Amino acid sequence: MSLPGFKKYHKAPYDAISPPSPSWAAKASKAVIVGRRSHVIDASVEQLSREAREAGNAATTVDGYTCDLGSTESTAALWEKLAGAGTHVNVLKYLINVSTVASYMHSLSQGLPTYDIYKNAGTLLLWHLARAVPASQMQIVSHHPGAVLSEGAKSIGAAETHRNATTDLAEVIRGRFFWENWDVNEVREVREVIGERISRELHFLTVGVEGLIA
Repeated sequence: MSLPGFKKYHKAPYDAISPPSPSWAAKASKAVIVGRRSHVIDASVEQLSREAREAGNAATTVDGYTCDLGSTESTAALWEKLAGAGTHVNVLKYLINVSTVASYMHSLSQGLPTYDIYKNAGTLLLWHLARAVPASQMQIVSHHPGAVLSEGAKSIGAAETHRNATTDLAEVIRGRFFWENWDVNEVREVREVIGERISRELHFLTVGVEGLIA
């Protein structure tokens, strides 16, 4: 579950990635939330708008749209709605793939035989994209988020976590697989070591077959 040398294993937010920290504030003029369930989107828009006001960013607007990403018609309609609202999306700076530990610990997906299949496929796709696109143009990482912050997880006290995947620290692991539970300060301390190993080992922290030597 961790790389050799890492001593900490987090199960809750900590100071270095605390969501309320000013260092993580996007201070964007507009935020767009897209999802398949309208009631979830509406609640998210309301929450994010309130948090923006409380943070002193009352000018920030938050828009929400429903979209079925598996439907060409639905995604086309989304772009039309964005254009109609005067929202021109021409920059994708960060692409965070929420993968899963089940992509290599296959026993965890028993009863859901297709789960790790499509998670592996998505993770491998993002790795190929990361090899083709420089980190300066778009940051791409895949990670295991720990317990997903679903409605059920919230009901038992789960809290928000990942932010470090959008920083320059993530450049060293672009396209690779990492755990959200790793300590960001420890990762920062060994970033050069990890980067050197990634440059030397093409398949380090990627989807593959364990036990074979190239």
